[in-house]
Amino acid sequence: MSWFQSSANLSLTLIEQACQKETLIIDIGGGASCLVEQLVSRQYRNISVLDISQQALDIAKQNLSKNASSNSLSCVLWHCSDLLTFNFETDSFGLWHDRAVFHFLTEDSTQLVYLKQLNKALKVGGCAVISTFDIGGPTQCSGIPIN
Repeated sequence: MSWFQSSANLSLTLIEQACQKETLIIDIGGGASCLVEQLVSRQYRNISVLDISQQALDIAKQNLSKNASSNSLSCVLWHCSDLLTFNFETDSFGLWHDRAVFHFLTEDSTQLVYLKQLNKALKVGGCAVISTFDIGGPTQCSGIPIN
């Protein structure tokens, strides 16, 4: 949780272009991100957030509960799990959003598991929005090597 983004403008723009408000969305590594709160404020109602850190998820839940109606809180499912071992249901989501997980997977084997998980979870015709660093970009993020 070493980086902070006060607004997820680029992600929001890409999500709004890629899907409808009823689409089932999963935010991979969403943790304490402001994205879920901003999606809820834009009337998205089928959101799942998956993160390995319960502490990060608790921060996001707390921020959402401060700023959203109790009705809005029920539209988010929270999953504390490792993405690589999470038991996704087949064809569950219309949109997969990953702002900061894939670039930490530096081994071919973990990248392949990631892709298998994405392919299992994403509906046919669904969209994946995956942000990574540029090839000439940093070699570390949060003190962790990236690929």
